[in-house]
Amino acid sequence: MHQHFYFSSFAKLQGLIPNIADEDVCVGHAVVSTDDAGVCADRLSLHLWAFVLPGCVGNPDGSDHRGDVAVTISGKTCQRWDAEKPHQHTLWLEFFPELTENYCRNPSPESKYSVWCYTTDPSTVWEYCINPACPMGKRGCLQAQVKDRVKCGHENMSKLECEEKGCCYDTSDFDAPWCFFGTDK
Repeated sequence: MHQHFYFSSFAKLQGLIPNIADEDVCVGHAVVSTDDAGVCADRLSLHLWAFVLPGCVGNPDGSDHRGDVAVTISGKTCQRWDAEKPHQHTLWLEFFPELTENYCRNPSPESKYSVWCYTTDPSTVWEYCINPACPMGKRGCLQAQVKDRVKCGHENMSKLECEEKGCCYDTSDFDAPWCFFGTDK
């Protein structure tokens, strides 16, 4: 199976974010380890290691999730939505005043990935959570070989041209051109 990932300047800070949500996928972060808590690693230096996000049935983006999970996929404690430290996020409270406690949620209608939260770790602004409504099923890493951004080409390239050439595509959905990454299960 061939799939694609995008890479915006925001995603560079947070890790790879898959543009699919209907099967098990891995989301890259900058730690080199392997354990049994949903973290997997490819030992080849050309591949990114990743956290595993479970695939979902029903509503994969978690926008209707109302559970009490308050821990991220890496085990970090979630920051209360109505707290401003260590990370400020007043915009969410302005539009979603019902966000209280520190439970994982997906309050952004633009987000199509999974539930998440701001963390209490000052060095990690936010992370995804495992959506308890999602079946855990089989877990595994997708290999994601990074393509050189220097070879991205023109920002006005069509999406089809992008996919064929494996390079950047500019879209108003993100703050920078993003790149495809070829992956195989």
